[in-house]
Amino acid sequence: MLSLGVQEDRASERLREETVEKLWRITEELNILYKDNWTALAAREIRNFQRVLLAQGRVMAEVRENKTCHDKHFFL
Repeated sequence: MLSLGVQEDRASERLREETVEKLWRITEELNILYKDNWTALAAREIRNFQRVLLAQGRVMAEVRENKTCHDKHFFL
């Protein structure tokens, strides 16, 4: 079983890789001479990346908190 930190690192790395791949597809599909179009789509992907990364962080923090509370109750 992987530790929470390792799971979180792997999830974050996977999310980064997916985001980079999406940015590459945007670059391939658009004529990058149209800076405004590329910038808008790239910004949208980066915002999505940040939103998902923060959500993952919140979930992992909650899991850690629940585990800490469970461990404290176990020893009472």
